[in-house]
Order: sequence, then C-alpha cells, then structure tokens
Amino acid sequence: NNDVFKIAGDFTSHYEDESGEYFNPDRDTWTAYDDPLRPGIATLGPGLTGSIGEEEIQTGTEYPSELISEEYGKRMQTDYDLLERNVGERWKEYNPNQQASVLSLMHNVGSGNLLKSKAFQALKEGRAEDFMHEAFDPEVGFVKSGGDTARGLQRRRQAERDLFLKDTSENAF
Repeated sequence: NNDVFKIAGDFTSHYEDESGEYFNPDRDTWTAYDDPLRPGIATLGPGLTGSIGEEEIQTGTEYPSELISEEYGKRMQTDYDLLERNVGERWKEYNPNQQASVLSLMHNVGSGNLLKSKAFQALKEGRAEDFMHEAFDPEVGFVKSGGDTARGLQRRRQAERDLFLKDTSENAF
C-alpha cells in the first residue's frame, strides 16, 4: 500500500491549485480556495473538500500542511480499503500505478459515483480497456461538471489514464 499511496499522493500533488502552486506537504500552510468547477465548495491542498476532523473546510482559511497530509492519508486508506473490498481478489492484479490511478479517480469523482459506474464494473471484471474508456475517455469518461464537459477534467482523466498505462519500472513522475 505504501508505494500506491506515495504514487497517488505525488500524482495528486502534481496538479496545481487555484493559486497556481502545486501542493507541497513541506510548505507550512495552505489556504483553502473556492473550487472553480464547483462554486461554493472550499477546496484545500490535494483536492480535499468537506471537513478535516470535526472542522468544515472554509474558503480563505489557512491550514497546516501536516494536518492536510494527515487527512489526505486517512482518505487514501479509506478509499484503498473500499476498492480492495469491492474489487476483491482482482484488485491485487493491478500494479501500483494502476491502483494509484484508480485512487486518484475515486478521490476526484467520489466513491459513490465511481462504485455505481460502468467503469467500476469493468474494473471489477478485469476489463482494463473498457475501464479506461468508461473512466478516462474525453467524451464519455468522468469529464463533466454541472452537465458540461470541462477541459480541466479532460486533462485530469488523460493524466490518470497515462498513469494507469505506465509501467511500474518507470517512476510515476
């Protein structure tokens, strides 16, 4: 799991936030911003929304990187466990880059949306080509926000597809 979490964390952190900066857990603090694709949703660090601990994330509020990294780690573990349970033994057949790609997708689109999708059914059945089409295709994949295709989501899905296809002998980045 540690390799998968590191790859997923590096991958998620690779994308810049609204400020134009990449999430760097070594920086002291980060300020929550209003998600441009979902106005009114405060977003923090590597795409965290909702709450950290008992506290709702608030736009404009600064949060310590250590707290963000801890919360992100908890969410990755929860998502990994959920995928492992729901995909079953086949989950172990996917290499760390593939698992990290799926973790990134789940983190971005939400577990409920992923688990009820055709993409997830294909993943469970080991149909990688069908999974990639349903999840990452720029026309039919998870590329819509508010019913409209979003160029940023198309780029994100392409990057997740590239990671899914990347040989594990190569560094993720």
